[in-house]
Amino acid sequence: MIGAIFALEAVKSDDFRENLKRLVGIIQVKKLSSEDFYREFYHAASKAKHVVNISYLAPDPPGKHDHQYKKDYYKNLQTLICRNSKVTFRRIIRRTDENYAWACELLREFEGRANASIALINESDSTANPAALSVQVIDSRFAWFVAVKDHDQYGDWRDIFVENEQLAEAMGIYYERLWDRSDELLRCGKLTAEGRRLLAENAASTGDGTMASADQP
Repeated sequence: MIGAIFALEAVKSDDFRENLKRLVGIIQVKKLSSEDFYREFYHAASKAKHVVNISYLAPDPPGKHDHQYKKDYYKNLQTLICRNSKVTFRRIIRRTDENYAWACELLREFEGRANASIALINESDSTANPAALSVQVIDSRFAWFVAVKDHDQYGDWRDIFVENEQLAEAMGIYYERLWDRSDELLRCGKLTAEGRRLLAENAASTGDGTMASADQP
């Protein structure tokens, strides 16, 4: 399936492209810059009907030195999750020392929100790019492959977007596999034992019982 997608991008014959579309059911596939991804993913998430599955596999949290469009995305997404209680939002975060404070910030933000779940996945701490593929899936209809080569953008694109129900369903299954490998911190708005432990460790590390501030706005 994925090979067919990249073949579709490469071929020049309109007839062949249309036949291949019919064969694999592709509606749309395109390369995205980092800025395009954040804008288009947020727009799709705001129109979601059922489930938004998010992966964050960078070794560092969103930072104060990020572009403004990225800061706006995270701020607006948090508001969207709180506002759109009928849609389930799940986020997998890579387990690193650098990401812990941000994970704790999200736990405090979304505790009590029945539509929010958060989990930490174990990946190598020695390499910036994880072995797992960072996938985002909305409503088993849209799928994004994020940071295909690197978390930073080199050249004119970084991510791949595909609108295809078969592929999105398959990537949804892959996301479930990643979720099953992860440690749940927040399940439907309720802290798990692991989530409470992480918050307690974070509070102890600040020395005053308050949460350490992550770089995310």
